[in-house]
Amino acid sequence: MAVKHIFGGLLVLMGLGCSSQVGVAGSPLAVGDAAPGFDLLETSGKQASLKDLVKKGPVFLYFVKGTCSSNPSAVPAFSQLAKAYAGKAQFYAVIDEDAENAKRWKTGYSAPFPVLLDPEKKVIGAYGVSSSQTSFQIGADGKVAAIYLGWGQDSLKPLNVAMAKVAAAPLAKVDLSEIPSGTTYG
Repeated sequence: MAVKHIFGGLLVLMGLGCSSQVGVAGSPLAVGDAAPGFDLLETSGKQASLKDLVKKGPVFLYFVKGTCSSNPSAVPAFSQLAKAYAGKAQFYAVIDEDAENAKRWKTGYSAPFPVLLDPEKKVIGAYGVSSSQTSFQIGADGKVAAIYLGWGQDSLKPLNVAMAKVAAAPLAKVDLSEIPSGTTYG
């Protein structure tokens, strides 16, 4: 089940944090809204724009703070999903780090997905993300198809279902036994 109403009326004026609060600086994005475009560098040095990515089909964006304390538990869970649908579903991390720190993060966590650099937090701000481990599904039409808050089972299970659907593949058997039930943030 995708989260259809995400932020209520909560307004949090801060950068990407590693906290239990999710809010936006400005208007919240909701399912059906046009996804804010971007043109970011990957850690590989390759340029990635949302406009070009959605031409290939739906895109999953995983917003993460490079220094979030939940990364050691959360990143492996997202990595399982990315590996399960590799080549069939587009999955990108958007990180609040510069190239050097993002490369170190990607290597340190053996992240199997491309990592997009947003050190000035412009894209993070445009999506209204203030807490690490938030994901968006962007449809081929460029609109927000779903929002997955946190990294607990309540968000990762529906993210798995959505990725399987986009990939036109059987539901991946990912081990979420070590993942908190409910919704958890950094």
